[in-house]
Amino acid sequence: MKRHSLLALLLCGLFISTSPLGAATLEIPIGEVTELSPPDTLQAGRFLVKLSLPKELNGATIDFAQLEINLDIEQAESRPVTLECCALAKDWNAETVSWFEPWSNPGGDLSDSNKTVFVLHSGGETFCRANITHLLQSWADGEVNYGLILKAVRDQNLSLNRVDSSALPPGVKARVKVWYTSKEAE
Repeated sequence: MKRHSLLALLLCGLFISTSPLGAATLEIPIGEVTELSPPDTLQAGRFLVKLSLPKELNGATIDFAQLEINLDIEQAESRPVTLECCALAKDWNAETVSWFEPWSNPGGDLSDSNKTVFVLHSGGETFCRANITHLLQSWADGEVNYGLILKAVRDQNLSLNRVDSSALPPGVKARVKVWYTSKEAE
């Protein structure tokens, strides 16, 4: 992975830094994360994240992208927790979304080909970091961006809750850190 400078500038709500070679980093703060609750308690809730890509990423090469969110994971027994972060395949609105609407499949229409899986060592309050490089790359390459869904992999008896974190700025529910090479620098 390329090394990047740490110089940060506030520009359009993004923190951007650039090295002399054209490689750059930015943070995309996410102020809204919508919880999607199942109609029964047999399944864990899910979190929907609307993520607008800044114009700097259009056509860029995404070297690395990381979703950061603080979760409280409640489970009956202490064991590793497997979560998936998937691209959504259908547009949605935070005001009207539910377990069944606007989805063709209850709980959200997911892109099976555009997802990442990660494992947390245990439950409790955990600051999660998920590699979503290929998800952002597909959007930077022009695929339609309907946002992300974060969910537990099946057959895990647990409950997911998003909680505030001192690791994130006030009012920021989650963020994405991106290391990229702009189209002009390639």
